[in-house]
Amino acid sequence: CANACFVNNGGAACNSGSCEVASCNTNYADCNGVYGDGCEISLASDVLNCGSCNLSCGNEHGSALCSGGSCVPVCDPLWGNCDGNGVNGCEQQLDVLNHCSACGVVCDLANASESCAGGTCAVTSCFSGYADCNGAAVDGCEAALATDVSNCGACGSDCYNDHGTTACSAGNCVPTCAAGWSDCDGDPSNGCETNINTLSNCGSCGNSCDLANGSESCAAGTCELTGCNTGYADCDSEDANGCE
Repeated sequence: CANACFVNNGGAACNSGSCEVASCNTNYADCNGVYGDGCEISLASDVLNCGSCNLSCGNEHGSALCSGGSCVPVCDPLWGNCDGNGVNGCEQQLDVLNHCSACGVVCDLANASESCAGGTCAVTSCFSGYADCNGAAVDGCEAALATDVSNCGACGSDCYNDHGTTACSAGNCVPTCAAGWSDCDGDPSNGCETNINTLSNCGSCGNSCDLANGSESCAAGTCELTGCNTGYADCDSEDANGCE
C-alpha cells in the first residue's frame, strides 16, 4: 500500500505489481529502459540521442550541438557541412577546386590552371597566349597577349597612336596612320610619330624636299617651289628640278 508510481518527465503505469514508464513528455525519451530514472533523455539537446534514442551527432572535423532535436555541426576551418546532413558533421574539405572557401564555390579561372591552396582560388599557370597582367585571380589570365592593345605580346606593352588608330595582331602593335602622319622610326608601339608634311619627310618617310636654286615648302605632303634664288628662274614650270 501507498507505493506510488512516478516517472520523471513522463507518465507512469503499474503492470502486474511493477511500476513502468507509460509515456514520455514531448522531447523526452526513456532510452535506457530503466524505470528508476524515467524519461531521462532530452531529445532536444542530447548530442548522443538527438531527436531520437541513440541518434548521435558526429563531427570528425569540428564539434556538434543538438538544438531542437536536430544535429548542428560547428566546423573546423576549411571544412563545411556541404551535404546539409547535420548527423555526419562537416564532411567536406573547403580547399578543393569544387568547394573552394565555401560549399559549392568552384575554382575555375579563365584561361588558366588553378589551385585552391588554403581555401583561396589562385592562378598556378596561364594557358599559352594569355597572362595574368592585373594580378587579380578572380578573372584568371585575363589578357590575350595576341590581341590586347594594352598588353600586346607582354604585360604592360601598350600600343598607342596619337595620330591614327592601333591594333594588336599576333602580339605585335599594328598602327594605322591618319593623313599626314607615318611610322618612320619602325617602332609600331609608338604609332605614327612622324609628320610627313615637313621638308625632311615630305609625303613619305625620309623624302627630303630640297629644290635646286630656290626655296621650297611641303604643303599637304607635296614638295613645292616657293621662290628662286637671285639669278635663277623656273622656266619649265617643273617644281621637281627647282629653278633650273
